[in-house]
Amino acid sequence: MAIGSGNTIGPRAIERNTCFGPVELGYTRDRIFMEWNTRDVQGGGWKLHISAQPEQAEIVARIALPILRRLQVPHKVVATLEDYERFNRTAQAGKFITVYTRSTQEAQQVLDEVDGELGVYREFGGLRPGPLPTSRDAGHQETEIPLSGSGFFSVLFREDYRR
Repeated sequence: MAIGSGNTIGPRAIERNTCFGPVELGYTRDRIFMEWNTRDVQGGGWKLHISAQPEQAEIVARIALPILRRLQVPHKVVATLEDYERFNRTAQAGKFITVYTRSTQEAQQVLDEVDGELGVYREFGGLRPGPLPTSRDAGHQETEIPLSGSGFFSVLFREDYRR
């Protein structure tokens, strides 16, 4: 299948350390992020963060991002490995991929599918989660709520994603 509209995985454009969200797959640049369908997000919901060890970020991206695109869930990813390494030296550490779910059912589906895959790679391939993110609401003095058995997900609820 060639790259084009409707192709969300694509054989020629893949997630890589130099660009975790290729424009060929529908991502747009916003500061240090590559965003996928985030402009259409209205209201709030369960905001999920997926962490990764920097040296394993490309693997996490290649597992998680195709699933998120297939599920049509708005999300953003830190654009490059260099950006993520820099990001991890700030209060935003561990927020590699941010997922904006629109319902509890969608959040559960993302968790089931993405965490299931990451868990397999953790158990059998040595994949390890990155730092547990801290909450901006608590002045980065408290961590977000760990959400998964594999350790890759954390969660918070937002009434409005734009605040």
